[in-house]
Amino acid sequence: AIHGNDLAHAWRGARARVSSFNVRQQHHPLYAIDARRSRDRSQKWMSHKSDQHPWIEVLFPTPVKATAVSLVHAGHTESKRLTARNYTIRCFADDESIFEIEVRDNEESVAVHDVVCPGVERLRLDFELDSGQLNGIRLYEIEVLGESG
Repeated sequence: AIHGNDLAHAWRGARARVSSFNVRQQHHPLYAIDARRSRDRSQKWMSHKSDQHPWIEVLFPTPVKATAVSLVHAGHTESKRLTARNYTIRCFADDESIFEIEVRDNEESVAVHDVVCPGVERLRLDFELDSGQLNGIRLYEIEVLGESG
């Protein structure tokens, strides 16, 4: 379980930046980095339904060495069909992409992906919508395993 060493905690100074979020239902991006795998359906980041290219970034206060990323998708609490299936994970250092992995046909509600990201300042997830995500991407938690500094 990534839970303990998670570098993507707001209380560790991490910040989230997003393409959009569902303001009306208060699905704020901070929920994705609050270090809680909540089963409360309101405590998730959800992109706005008009956002055709949703993304979320985790910005670290100082560069980190990331070795794995765990994503707690909608299927953790809601219908499995709401889980994001296709997305790209990118690590950036000095505004250059230093690592990229494309995920296709994901069916895991808690998906763990190995990454090789030394000195990463921000991690970005770009999602592709499919029929299950017509109302937006739903992400309960982003956890980043690795070392700070």
